[in-house]
Amino acid sequence: MWLTLIATATAAAICLSVINLAFQINKVRDARHLPVVEFTLPHNVPLRDQSPGTPINAQKNQRSVPFDPGT
Repeated sequence: MWLTLIATATAAAICLSVINLAFQINKVRDARHLPVVEFTLPHNVPLRDQSPGTPINAQKNQRSVPFDPGT
């Protein structure tokens, strides 16, 4: 009885893994056909770095200490 239960559970796990893999492959294929959203700056933005994810005061946080790999 236990051998049948273990074999059935293993077969079910393999089947669910194959179904999940097929679903993930289908999602990747669908994502290739989605339109791409590009970030563009408005024409009146100053020319400093305004990329998404960059803090506004990122230039203030930079250190002016030279890098010395020998220490």
